[in-house]
Amino acid sequence: MYKPREYWDEIGKASTAGSGDDSGRFATDGTGTSFYQLPKWTTQPQYWEYMHRNVRVLDIGSGNGLQIGRLAQRGVFAVGCDVSFALLKVARGNLVSHGVGQPMLVQWDGLRMPFASGTFDRATTNTVLQHVVDDGALDCILGETVRILRREGLLLVCELVSPQDVQTAPHVKMRSTQTYGRMAARHGFRITKIHHVASTFVALQSVYGRFLVRTVAPPMGDTIRTLPAPRARDSNRLASWAKRLVRRWVFNSAKIADALVGILHLDHRIAGQDEIVFGREIR
Repeated sequence: MYKPREYWDEIGKASTAGSGDDSGRFATDGTGTSFYQLPKWTTQPQYWEYMHRNVRVLDIGSGNGLQIGRLAQRGVFAVGCDVSFALLKVARGNLVSHGVGQPMLVQWDGLRMPFASGTFDRATTNTVLQHVVDDGALDCILGETVRILRREGLLLVCELVSPQDVQTAPHVKMRSTQTYGRMAARHGFRITKIHHVASTFVALQSVYGRFLVRTVAPPMGDTIRTLPAPRARDSNRLASWAKRLVRRWVFNSAKIADALVGILHLDHRIAGQDEIVFGREIR
């Protein structure tokens, strides 16, 4: 059973902070190999156009601190919160090593946010809500986000999306943009902007989750599809090298396919990553 805090604490314990243009290493195995390809520290955060010095930003699920670090370096007041204390330690190390003194990092329980109502102008999530596999928990987070935002505040979401909702792993549930919009609307949010980036690799994950995995009945009653539990990581260096080679081939092949999708204008028919801007309905 997926328990978010325990799962991400294990990830945090297998992660390290970086320095210079290095964002650190995320979830490494015994050979130092990581499935995650973290962006460079100098990578521009999502939603840059909405961030300026006089806004207060909460990054929900701040992970290794990349988002709030870049914002803080730009002079934006940014606070990070995460369910994992181990990841918050990595984030603090990352921020300090990149010259961000006294970073604002807060642990929370994944539901009730430890902030007063109307504290922030912006709330951001970057590939975080897909790890909230329980719809009830996601509904609670959206409700809390509305509470901590000011009346003119914005929720800026960047998530992997699929044409149909599908759980592709115990800790990953891909939802459609329509589902995010419908759930957010219950709390007075409305979509003001969407930027869709098609991804063949994400589309393959979606198809795999829909058709090629066993079906189980979750506690909430609806039928979902989930991947079998992953095998224990192989510490053999030769096996690790082979995994990296295959992974690189898959990623490079997907990039070529993505270019073809763009040429054929099939972007919105392919699962990928959406950047969604939610404004509040002012009544």
